[in-house]
Amino acid sequence: MSAEDAAVLAAVRQGTQHVIFLIKENRTYDQVLGDLEFGNGDPDLTEFGEAVTPNQHNLARTFVTLDNFLDTAEVSYDGWLWTTSARAPDVVERQYPVAYAARGTSLDSEGLNRNVNVAIDGVVLCGDQRALLHVGARIDAIFVLEASYLAQTLDQLRNRTALTLQTPPAGAPLFIPGCSTRNATFDCGLADFVAVSKRVIDRRSADRVN
Repeated sequence: MSAEDAAVLAAVRQGTQHVIFLIKENRTYDQVLGDLEFGNGDPDLTEFGEAVTPNQHNLARTFVTLDNFLDTAEVSYDGWLWTTSARAPDVVERQYPVAYAARGTSLDSEGLNRNVNVAIDGVVLCGDQRALLHVGARIDAIFVLEASYLAQTLDQLRNRTALTLQTPPAGAPLFIPGCSTRNATFDCGLADFVAVSKRVIDRRSADRVN
């Protein structure tokens, strides 16, 4: 680092208390800020100009605008890593083509391990929603699996309610075809669940081979 660069960074550190980095996903600079009166934008490419995005334009005028911030991301998963850390590790580059094609693997850098949310015990991520899987024994000593669908209610979304153990999302039991019984919790015998899962996995594997 040159002496001039060191002096600039020292001045920035002395006068900066907080850094807030705002980025909008899945849009180019020109699509939103191409009509800005300064910066390297092309108004002919603007789709969501100031009439639609006044807040973004006010932020761009008031603070720093990165009009030539380019990265090599192909999708959201590696795009966030390129944006926040200027690189996507090898595991991410290998995971996302398989994950986005729904052919297995998980997005581990988002808190998942083989599609299991390791941050929340017993919760499996299913797209933008979650399914709670519980295994227990019935009174007749048969092990069963109960699946529940979890999602925020409209009131929780409107009020931006934080999901905690005290304010959990709403839930409803899930019926597993070929396995669940017609009772209130749709419980599924563990051995039956394993058999159904194997049939589904084997059929999908055969479809991919063919």
